[in-house]
Amino acid sequence: MKDIVVRLITAMLGTVGFAMLFRVSRKRLPWAALGGLLTWAVYELFTHLFGDPLISAFASSLFMTLYSEALARVLRAPAIIFLFPCAIPIVPGSGLYYTVYNLIFYNENAFFANAKTTLSIVLGMAVGMSVASIVVGALLHAVRTLKNIKS
Repeated sequence: MKDIVVRLITAMLGTVGFAMLFRVSRKRLPWAALGGLLTWAVYELFTHLFGDPLISAFASSLFMTLYSEALARVLRAPAIIFLFPCAIPIVPGSGLYYTVYNLIFYNENAFFANAKTTLSIVLGMAVGMSVASIVVGALLHAVRTLKNIKS
């Protein structure tokens, strides 16, 4: 239990660091931090339930995209200022590092194991963000259409 709390806090702090790097305003910074924490919590939950990095990355990136889009409408800000920082906790940086490391030092088994995991996470993130963006776009189009019909 203590480990997961530490991971959630570090995910939040990492999100804050990147949000500051992307110059997210002070009034929006807590929302970005919360998004990073929740994104990592979703990733941890799905890893615990399914143990598959593809499913975990898909679910967490689906969540973070919907979260970012919702905040964009509520706080009247671009979704991207929440999306990029929230993605930081699930970006497979160490996986990419070890994949390249094992490629350079000819450790074939470790290379393929790391490459598989890293590519699974990247694919899950890409599909999750795409699906969420399509859903949000379709919902916004439906809302606009309904408004036009009523007018």
